[in-house]
Amino acid sequence: MSAPGDSPQIECYNGEIRLFAGSWAPRGWEICDGTQPEPYQIFLAPDLQGRVPIGQGQGPGLSPRNFGDTGGSETVSLTLPQMPNHTHDAFAGGSAAYFSNPNRYMWAAQNSAGIAGPYAWPNSSSTPTLFDPGFLATVGGSGGNTADAHENMMPTMALNYIQAQNGNFPERYDGDVVCKVFGSLDDAYVGEVRLACLPFTPDGWLPCDGRLLPMPASNDDPYVLLFTILGWNFGGSVNDKTFGIPNLGSMAVMGIGQGPGLSNRTLGQTAGDASVTLQTNELPPHSHSYTGYVPPDPGDLLPGPQRGVALAYSPGQRLFSNADPDGSMAPQSIGEMGGGEAHENRQPGLTLAYFICYKGVYPMRSSQEHESEAAAIEAALAAAGLKAG
Repeated sequence: MSAPGDSPQIECYNGEIRLFAGSWAPRGWEICDGTQPEPYQIFLAPDLQGRVPIGQGQGPGLSPRNFGDTGGSETVSLTLPQMPNHTHDAFAGGSAAYFSNPNRYMWAAQNSAGIAGPYAWPNSSSTPTLFDPGFLATVGGSGGNTADAHENMMPTMALNYIQAQNGNFPERYDGDVVCKVFGSLDDAYVGEVRLACLPFTPDGWLPCDGRLLPMPASNDDPYVLLFTILGWNFGGSVNDKTFGIPNLGSMAVMGIGQGPGLSNRTLGQTAGDASVTLQTNELPPHSHSYTGYVPPDPGDLLPGPQRGVALAYSPGQRLFSNADPDGSMAPQSIGEMGGGEAHENRQPGLTLAYFICYKGVYPMRSSQEHESEAAAIEAALAAAGLKAG
């Protein structure tokens, strides 16, 4: 912790982006919302509101990503070309026909008079004939011409991406000049979140596992500074005398705020699903063409259905109409297709460890330009209903 009365800063590069679990940006940093006040326009912050950063380049089996590219969507409405190519089995009942109205019934195995048909083996000499498109009901959507949107975000939590504005200017590495080192892992702001490839927790940091910590009772508490940054944004309560840290297990991290065309995301808000099970209304509204056959020889007609036969014209029977439908056959008449299983909904990723700093430099707000760190901490504790000392 820096001494009271100073103006604490940390070593960093101009343009560097870090994660911060507070709802504001420390002095010398700006929230990554795509805008920047003077005099820092040269380091215009990227707009990470509601977005997850990904690495530039092309990973194995993945699409290439260029610096500054955006992509992805919170939700997706499937179109017909995106549906798996599929068909449905048509079923018929196992008894003779006794009803003249098809409403809620099935095709019968044979007609009541014992006349052959209306089934036949389709072959190259049969003439296929398409039924009216309205013969099969349309499925999908909620009454319109498009599918309802389904969730398209992997599990995600909103934190604060901030960009340095008055740090060291980074030198390029051209084979001879080595970039400056911006500090060790414990040279960080309290409340800062970092990603590391470490199998252990560094001193002064906690794993971002959602744990509840005891609410501090005084300035001597090891977590007092962290509490003034986080408050109860990540769990805990005054009644329980606890406060929480972010739980980033199995989570990606997006920026707080509202990017263009995206939903507003508040600090600590979670969104997305690891897998999605599509519902019927999320299918594109669609039907299937239905084909009947005219056999060349009436003797090819069969008295009942069996696997592989099709509906066929049967002389002497009136089976078809051009009137609007006045009912639906039994749901069992058309076979189901699909297993209703969930599909993967996570973008390509690599699991590392997130840590949050609790024993670093206390971040000062831009509005606290002339305040000491001790005064800032006291004000934060008072805002939380606690007394310093």
